[in-house]
Amino acid sequence: MKIVRTGEEDFLDHWRTIWKASQYQYPLHTPLWGSFYKEQLVNCHAQDKSFIIVKANEPLFLILITELKNHENNTTLSWYGYPIVTIEKKQLTRKEKSAIRKILQEEIIVFAKKNEINLNFLDILTENRLSLMSENLIQSDLKQRTVFTQVINLKHTEQELITGLRKSYKGEIKWGKNNLQINIITADNLSSDTIEMFRKLHVSASRRETRPRVTWDLMSRMVANNEAFCVFGYYSDQLVSAAFFPVSEKLCFYGVSASNRDMWDKPLSHVLIWSAMIHAKKLGCDWLEMGELKLTRNVSAGDEQEEKELNISKFKVGFGGEKWLRLGMLTLEKKEI
Repeated sequence: MKIVRTGEEDFLDHWRTIWKASQYQYPLHTPLWGSFYKEQLVNCHAQDKSFIIVKANEPLFLILITELKNHENNTTLSWYGYPIVTIEKKQLTRKEKSAIRKILQEEIIVFAKKNEINLNFLDILTENRLSLMSENLIQSDLKQRTVFTQVINLKHTEQELITGLRKSYKGEIKWGKNNLQINIITADNLSSDTIEMFRKLHVSASRRETRPRVTWDLMSRMVANNEAFCVFGYYSDQLVSAAFFPVSEKLCFYGVSASNRDMWDKPLSHVLIWSAMIHAKKLGCDWLEMGELKLTRNVSAGDEQEEKELNISKFKVGFGGEKWLRLGMLTLEKKEI
């Protein structure tokens, strides 16, 4: 076995190979998304420590990880501020698993403990089992939390998907079909100003620029590379709602969306998500992931941010599907004295 580190020859090829062979081909774990996270990061110094364990020119294990230092010189191991990602080859032998765990212990766990560095990791529990990274981490001092995400089974028929919708959503989707012009944006009809229109709508809805423009350029590249698509909704020939969906052969993900603030009393986004469900199904995707859910309050009622997260979660659940469990974030922390 050998370690191929980020920046070395064949690193990106091995990354694409092991990602393509993975069970879900998680859309947010591609090289372009790595660039997106990197460009989105501000006020931190990042050192990319990602590597791939290779045997006979076959990638066995990938870890996407960076060492971040903020302005207060606090250090965290993550993936550009997001949880560390690992991808494993299917059906590793016992000997291969043992060798990989030893490398992880030496490269990551010992380093984090020795330097008292916080470590953030999210295990998507492929095939409902712990990853090799989790198997190492559960033997260390850490905090654990369960994460739920809403996932819609696109293998169901369209009628079954309709049945799974919240009752009120059926009317909201009907309103959108009757009042909005829906346009699916793919590599085939992407123009030079498509994502710029989305960005301007997002800035208007947020009342500020939330991230660097280069991240929007990367979103455009994702669409051009068939790694994502958008759904636009027009009202009286004006773009009033838009949503971005990263996609692979197996899984579609509800990414970012924005709607005209003057029309927030209208159900603008419901038909966009429904249209994305049908489009992803036609592409052959098995699943549409709506994203992480917040199911219970951690603080007293009335906390504005928490109420917003609870309402967003309620919105996501209304499109049907089931809750999948993730294990995260596993965090090594300095012990209290």
